[in-house]
Amino acid sequence: MLKSYLVKKKRKKVLMVKQLWEKERNLMFWDLVREYKEDGYEDKEAKQLAKRDVNEVFEDKKDFVNDLFDTTLKNIN
Repeated sequence: MLKSYLVKKKRKKVLMVKQLWEKERNLMFWDLVREYKEDGYEDKEAKQLAKRDVNEVFEDKKDFVNDLFDTTLKNIN
């Protein structure tokens, strides 16, 4: 019983973090689309450029988190 409760709680936390990242990603995407459109890009091209930029930023964030996790794990051992 306790184990299933803890598993559900962990899944909920993972889901919350994932939702926060997706929310941040979505906000950044639309901010960049707006900026590109203000710079004179067409809607389709603005979305393509924004998607590329957001993917780069979040790839960097993902790498940072993975490095931090690895470093912390090494320090624990």
